[in-house]
Amino acid sequence: MKFSKAQIINAQKAIIEIQEQIIKANAASARTYKAELKVTVKLYGKAMDNWLSAMDMAAGHARDKKKIWAQRNDAVRNYNAIHQLASYAAVPPLQHYDLPENMSLDPSKEYDFNVESTVLESGKVKNKIIVFAKSPPSQDFKKMKKKRKKSKCKNIKLK
Repeated sequence: MKFSKAQIINAQKAIIEIQEQIIKANAASARTYKAELKVTVKLYGKAMDNWLSAMDMAAGHARDKKKIWAQRNDAVRNYNAIHQLASYAAVPPLQHYDLPENMSLDPSKEYDFNVESTVLESGKVKNKIIVFAKSPPSQDFKKMKKKRKKSKCKNIKLK
């Protein structure tokens, strides 16, 4: 079958028009995919940021939990040490005693104490309790006065 030149040109023009339509359709779909990709990347970024912040929060909660349990364990050890001290002295510590004149006597007003508990490798707790008498307010004032004099002397020497 032979085709005339005009038929061939018309056929080629039709093919070119179809190809142009295909190119335009592909370009439109590429723009659509590109817009969807931008949205997907933004959503993925937000999801990743949320996940990372959640992981940071979880790590923070784990650290806080360890700190809180450590504080709780220290408090329990200190309480046990105070209880042990009271059992040795046969007097409950920090108990308010009623005097005949309806005055209260608080042993904690006369003495201060520090409790240091150390956990040994065996799991036992070694308690160290340091009890010392409180100084009267006048002695505290004298100590503060001495400290102020020393700090003034240091300031004078530094200038």
